[in-house]
Amino acid sequence: MYKRWFIKNTQEKHFELLIHRQRWFRTNSSLSNGSFRSNTLSESYQYLSNLFLSNGTLLDQMTKTLLRKRWLFPDEMKRLIHVTGERFPIP
Repeated sequence: MYKRWFIKNTQEKHFELLIHRQRWFRTNSSLSNGSFRSNTLSESYQYLSNLFLSNGTLLDQMTKTLLRKRWLFPDEMKRLIHVTGERFPIP
């Protein structure tokens, strides 16, 4: 009798833990989506700035294209430059 109760109780606890774990993952993954996008944009910009930093003309052309197509906004560039410490003119 004790063994049966113990097995049933253990299974219930296991299911409760799974439910709580699933809720936790759902909550945390939805919160981190914005952070993931922001980090991805930042890393992409950092990669491109490092790639084009040696050639100022190419960087200027790429920046103007990104701004014109509205894939990047001036405020985002200023914030990223401030965070990364890179210095080059913003159109």
